[in-house]
Amino acid sequence: MVRRQPDAAGREGLRGPFLLVGKDGESDTGPGWNAFRAATQGWTAQPRLLGSEHATFTDAAALVPQLGVPLGTLDPATAVRTQRALVASFFDRWLRDRNDHLLDGPSPRSPEMVFVD
Repeated sequence: MVRRQPDAAGREGLRGPFLLVGKDGESDTGPGWNAFRAATQGWTAQPRLLGSEHATFTDAAALVPQLGVPLGTLDPATAVRTQRALVASFFDRWLRDRNDHLLDGPSPRSPEMVFVD
């Protein structure tokens, strides 16, 4: 087995599939994700959730709005439901050979989801 250096994935990408779900707006901060995805040999997708913020992808999305502090404009229940659907679709597609086509591109099932090219 050949071991790669810890930062090799950042330079060389991955051999297998990779899903990156991101916040609304610019999410590549330098050579970052665009270069990583370009170097990845396997399938990649980078959906963004319109109206989301970085913390939308944590437990804070469900907890903080209850305190009256919004995390973006995306409804927390929609954020959680969409994230679950994306992760389930990814694992179903690549581990169970079941493609529901949610990750193929924009879908009326999830209008808050847009894809970064």
